[in-house]
Amino acid sequence: LACDTAFVSLKEIDTGRRAALYRELAEKDLLTGCYNRNAYHEDTSRCKKLTNLLLFVFDLNNLKYYNDKFGHDCGDQYITDAAHILRKIFSRHGKLYRIGGDEFAVLVYDPEVPDEFWPERLKEELRNIGRGCRHRFSLSLGCSHLRNKDGSLKSMGEWKYEADRKLYENKKKGDLKNGVY
Repeated sequence: LACDTAFVSLKEIDTGRRAALYRELAEKDLLTGCYNRNAYHEDTSRCKKLTNLLLFVFDLNNLKYYNDKFGHDCGDQYITDAAHILRKIFSRHGKLYRIGGDEFAVLVYDPEVPDEFWPERLKEELRNIGRGCRHRFSLSLGCSHLRNKDGSLKSMGEWKYEADRKLYENKKKGDLKNGVY
């Protein structure tokens, strides 16, 4: 009886571990450890409950160059290094997602920090990390508030579209080595 009970208990523990692993795989990006697109969609669908929120979207510039010139392992390292930088900057303020191959998003829950702070902080981190690194980091970014200036809520589509539109406007300005647009 004790052996049967132990066997059933171990089987239930193993099932619980597998369920936790599957749950993590459903929410996390394997390469970077960031939350993935599934988690991003799930979290943004619940954002209407919050009073103020910033959405940042990022696009890594030059990933194709690194993949083509140095191979996909180098491109993967470029992505993971960028995730590390973004995590270092935003982890205290929000949640980081990898939503595409070279695309990241951050939901920032700290409306007290002014928008102007983030690009300057990114530029500073990229300059610091750029020294002695084989990658020349370059990011484009866009930002959008969940609420309009009059306090009304934007639709989810409008909110995400505005951040993407600003990202691509900034990307068109050009590419800074070790810079942020």
